[in-house]
Amino acid sequence: MKKIILIPFLFLFGCVASTMQIPEPDSMEAQLFSERCSSCHSLPHPQRHTFEQWKQVVSIMQIRMKERDFQQLEKNEESAILAYLKKHSQ
Repeated sequence: MKKIILIPFLFLFGCVASTMQIPEPDSMEAQLFSERCSSCHSLPHPQRHTFEQWKQVVSIMQIRMKERDFQQLEKNEESAILAYLKKHSQ
């Protein structure tokens, strides 16, 4: 009987976790993060990494966008996204 109760709980938890909203979703920085960082992959939650890790991730993504001829982040976009990630990272 416990297994029957546990399986729906895990399914429900998985669904909730995958639809978790990012912090301050209506802010300009969050909208920019959402728009620019989900055009090729699912949007990662800011708490996925530390700020130091995020700086590396953003740098790597800039390289990947250039390699694939995607529009890279402009300096002001990169600064706004990094400020948002710094505020909401681990």
